This record gives sequence, structure tokens and C-alpha cells, in this order.
Amino acid sequence: MAQLILLEGIPGAGKTSVAEALLMFMRRNGFEAEVYFEGDMPHPSELEFHACFSEQEYEALLKENPQYADTLSARSFTEAGYYLIPYREKNEFLFPMDITCKLYAREFRNVPEPRIPFAAYDAITISHWKSMAEKWRDKKGFLILENAFLDHPVQDMLLNYRCSEKDILNHMRTAANALMPLSPMMFYLEQSELLSTLMRISAARGMRGMAFPEALAFWEDRHRIDSMVTQNLILPAMRIQNSIDTPEETALQLCALIGIHG
Repeated sequence: MAQLILLEGIPGAGKTSVAEALLMFMRRNGFEAEVYFEGDMPHPSELEFHACFSEQEYEALLKENPQYADTLSARSFTEAGYYLIPYREKNEFLFPMDITCKLYAREFRNVPEPRIPFAAYDAITISHWKSMAEKWRDKKGFLILENAFLDHPVQDMLLNYRCSEKDILNHMRTAANALMPLSPMMFYLEQSELLSTLMRISAARGMRGMAFPEALAFWEDRHRIDSMVTQNLILPAMRIQNSIDTPEETALQLCALIGIHG
């Protein structure tokens, strides 16, 4: 059975570097392991750059665009009674621009205004986690997901759907329960100085907006909510201080907590 390892934390917490070091350590010591980073496409759990349609809307899309019907059908899959169509992989759009615009208009997540009702968003997300757990359950080794569990769902629920903290926690608890067949463990990487971390990463990525007072205030609140969620999940969730140690040192610490040794 594959075991799921979730690495979470605010931007600049060191998730990518630690995930790379963890993968290297596992493979070097004979453990089978796969890692997926934020933005990887295809991805076992991420639903960004996926258009979402009800059955009626999906049938209308195929009828109105017969020249793309076969390709759309071949790429689509269903979750919770809805049709999802990935339309971008590795920074490349998979369809001509005319149909891509129609698909983007039904983007599942990470948009300024929600394109689908929250009840559908909630059901599809949970169903997708269950599908992933079913797919990976009989595989061997470790599945490492960087920034896949908390970040986009919490962001969507806060900014797009204006959910209460209670609703966010209920959703994340249900998601965690869906992953239990993979014996998941979550590690939330912490930095000692939240604001300085955000300012450093905003400069490094050329994203000045992350250092604006409004953005900093948002991430302070977001960090508080992340902390509340991690303390109230059914799965083991540990906060790991990652301010001083190298990625390799943190990876070794995680391996000890997971129960594997070189």
C-alpha cells in the first residue's frame, strides 16, 4: 500500500526543497517514491486548469462544438456526477483558443469569482480525493504531494466562496477522511518570521504584491486558519520548524517521523 505524505506551508516555507530532498533520500535508500509539485500537470489530485460542467452543460458543450467533441470526450472524466476537462498541461493549452475560452469560463478553482456552486465544488473535491486514494491504494512506496492538500482548497473557500472557518474545517476534515486508505501524514513547514519570509519570497519571485500590507495581512490570517485546521484533522499533522535547518536536515527529520531510516 502506498503511503501519502503531504507537505504544506506558506509561500517560502521551503516545501519544494524539502520535497526534493525527501524524494532523494527515499530513493537512495531503496524506497519507492513519487513526488508531485504544485503546478505539475498531470497531477494526481490538483484540479486547477480543469473546466467543470454538469451533465446537461457537458452535453450542450459537445453539441455546440462538434469539431472538438471527440477530443473533449477523450480528455474528460467524472467526479460526483460532474464532468471535468483538463485544458492545460505544462504551461501549454491543449485546445485551440476558441474552445479554451469556453473551458476557462468554467474553471474549477483559483478564479476571482466562483464559476460553480459551492455544493458542487465541495462534492467534486472530496470525490477526487477518494478517487486518488483508490488509484494509489494498491501501489507501493510513498506518494509525496507538495502544497496540494491545504493551499488551493482553503484559498478558494476563503477568497471565492467566503466560507466560514467552521465550513472550511468541515471540508478539510472530510477530505482528510477520504485519504485515510493511504495512511496519510501531513507536515506543515513553519518559518520563525512569517512577514520576513513573505517579503523575501515576493522579492525572489518578482511578485511585489505579496509584500503589500493587504497581502501580508491576508497571509497572517491564512496562516492562522491553516494552524487551526492542522490541529483538528483525523490524520497525523505535525508542524515542523524549517527556519534554520537545510532541506536535507529537515528531510531526515521527516523520515524519522515517518518511521524510515537509511
